[in-house]
Amino acid sequence: ECYASEGPMQLAAALSTVASDDCLNQPDHGAETLLNPEPNFFILGSKSHGRGTQALFQSGLTQIRDAFSIIQGRHDLDLYKSA
Repeated sequence: ECYASEGPMQLAAALSTVASDDCLNQPDHGAETLLNPEPNFFILGSKSHGRGTQALFQSGLTQIRDAFSIIQGRHDLDLYKSA
């Protein structure tokens, strides 16, 4: 956990580089920012932003997709793609 934001370290570092205060103008930080020292342990959704208030439902869905792609080892995995 990041001492400043109380979110995961890698994601907190990525979020600190975002210059915009507009929560609708957030880049996708990638699946690697969800990794923790504990294998297959992910902090997702609003909790992943720690004390930050810029978490969006859509970013939580993206994090779920990224976590499952890490667990499955498939970078092309998209849980929301229509069959």
